[in-house]
Amino acid sequence: MKVYQLLLVLALLLLIQSCGLLQQKDRAGRELSEAEIAAIQDAVPVNEVLAKSGNPQSYEVNGRTYHVMKNAQGFVQHGKASWYGKKFHGRRTSSGETYDMYKMTAAHKTLPLPTYVRVTNLENQRSVVLKVNDRGPFVTGRAIDLSYVAARKLGIVGDGTANVEIRALEPGQTNHSEVVMSTVEDMQPLDTIPVTETLPVNTPVDPVAKTTPTKPPVSDTGIFLQVGAFSLMNNAERLRLRMEDMQSHPVNTITSRTAKGELHKVRIGPFSSDAELKKIQNLLRGKGHRQFRKVGI
Repeated sequence: MKVYQLLLVLALLLLIQSCGLLQQKDRAGRELSEAEIAAIQDAVPVNEVLAKSGNPQSYEVNGRTYHVMKNAQGFVQHGKASWYGKKFHGRRTSSGETYDMYKMTAAHKTLPLPTYVRVTNLENQRSVVLKVNDRGPFVTGRAIDLSYVAARKLGIVGDGTANVEIRALEPGQTNHSEVVMSTVEDMQPLDTIPVTETLPVNTPVDPVAKTTPTKPPVSDTGIFLQVGAFSLMNNAERLRLRMEDMQSHPVNTITSRTAKGELHKVRIGPFSSDAELKKIQNLLRGKGHRQFRKVGI
């Protein structure tokens, strides 16, 4: 009798699983209406432990090494978003979850899995909150891959890509983070700022956009290499893409607000040590780029 009951339970579990898969395949095989898309809610940031898979210290794809961040607090990035859909629907993500093109998720090369982010389409100001649970996109110039439904909500399915802002969120946070006021130094053109390898102990470092002034650094040391500062986002974006092509560490654009307007600072990092940072400094020098300085959170 016990064996019969066990077999019955197993049969029911298989039936439930198969029904779920059929429903998932059916949904992937048809186009959802605008009303159905609108009814899908943003992801809600919650406390989660790091996924057992998808979070190595570093990994290599197509001959390029990527360094996974230890945490995402204070993370802001500007770059190109793309999306992925039916081809990957139902497949396993890097974090071990199943990819569902109708869930509010995304893929990123270096953010910890999972991380919750607000992604804003800078071309139409639409924004969504997503759970980053996958790795990618491994295409030059792309910062984040969105699920199909996220791309629909942001209005980028037709064009395929869009310029976006990616901002990490904390548990319970869904609104835009405050942008900290920058110092007078931030308003100087980069070519008037002395190129220094280190900062004096009593020199305040550049602020990074964050929600509270007491955030821990995004890596063990919170070391970054600032390689440019621009009043125009287009100029910052060009340099960011160039830096991504030159080396494998994350490259972010941090936007600060000043009395004269916005300043877009391009930074490489975080680095886990000064030795790691010096390697990139030497690499940039060898490629003719000497305008940089060490900064921290």
